[in-house]
Amino acid sequence: MQNVTAPPFFLSDPGEPVIKWKKWKKIFENYARVCGTNLSGERKQALLLHCLGGEGQEVLENLPPLSQADQRGLNEYEICARQLDLHYLPKISTIMERYHFGLREQGKEESVEEYITALRKLASSCKFGALVEERIRDQFVLRCCSDKVREELWLKDEPLLDEVVSIAKKVEHMLKCVGELSKAHKEDKVSVKAQEVECQVIQKDEKRKKYEGVREKGVVIENSAGKTQGNRSWYT
Repeated sequence: MQNVTAPPFFLSDPGEPVIKWKKWKKIFENYARVCGTNLSGERKQALLLHCLGGEGQEVLENLPPLSQADQRGLNEYEICARQLDLHYLPKISTIMERYHFGLREQGKEESVEEYITALRKLASSCKFGALVEERIRDQFVLRCCSDKVREELWLKDEPLLDEVVSIAKKVEHMLKCVGELSKAHKEDKVSVKAQEVECQVIQKDEKRKKYEGVREKGVVIENSAGKTQGNRSWYT
């Protein structure tokens, strides 16, 4: 434990904390886990108070206590953490969170894995309970950007989320391979077309040079003939 680095004090000076409570709490939880998995609630509470810093402890001491009903089943640490949750975490509107969840669609350049991860994050504050996997599945089918993926999923009867993700990834990979082959084919066609154009230019250039050569030769012959006639008339 001597080598374990404690998290920065949550609030050592008056004002707003540098790290948001939700993020800092996760850092502290990891730190406490490294310190020992068998920490009692009282021991973990003492560790929390130390890491909160002087001003953080002052804030906690001045927070309203939890009711007896709210404290039921919680240990010393969990009671303090709950008080700080109520103070620092914003009030969440479940309706608003579900509204944003319902609007989330897959971006054109967003992979299946990235989209599912985003939906899971949004669903975490929607209070879907036991239906969370089903709601994520339905949202994925509704808002995924590939009609081909959607058509494949429609053929399945009540697939679980894991199966939906597996099928979607396979179709995604197939479409990517087809796209790469199509791109390579187009590039080959462009290359062949460029070669044809280059050959046509060369052929035209050769014809032009040949024509100019014949023309110059004809002029020389005409000039020679003119000189010959002139010489004959002079002698006559």
